Amino acid sequence: MPTGARPDPPFRLLASLREYHRGSRDAHRLVIEAEAFLRGGIGTVYRDSGQAIPGWAALNWLAHGRPEEVIDHTMSRGSSTDPFGSWAWAVGQLAETVVQATAWRSELIARVQHHCIVPMELALLGSGRTQCRPDHLVALGVPRILRCAGELRGTGDL
Repeated sequence: MPTGARPDPPFRLLASLREYHRGSRDAHRLVIEAEAFLRGGIGTVYRDSGQAIPGWAALNWLAHGRPEEVIDHTMSRGSSTDPFGSWAWAVGQLAETVVQATAWRSELIARVQHHCIVPMELALLGSGRTQCRPDHLVALGVPRILRCAGELRGTGDL
């Protein structure tokens, strides 16, 4: 690639991760984080290593988790004691919105994840902001999820 050229979009995330880790972490750690990102577990990696969880990392599970896990999580939250404003509360609120907006249907949850949650996650990741408050994520996320689900229903894609 010529000097100064921007990588193609699929490679931007990897380039960002490489730049983030340059000089600060070894290659093994980069692989662990990349794999965790793709399966929806990057928040756990950050938490387990004692790092602050960025807003995009909190959203990662909902963006990449299996739809059945999203449903199970929502069903188990009936008596949730997650404190208002915590990351667990925020992700739970967004998960409930996704599940309700899709009538609990796994195939529809996957489409909302693809069309709405992943773009939200990547927008937060690409913004350069290291933190986002959980209540702000909910305030921004719920209307986007509802709008996305409505648009997909309107086009017949949902």
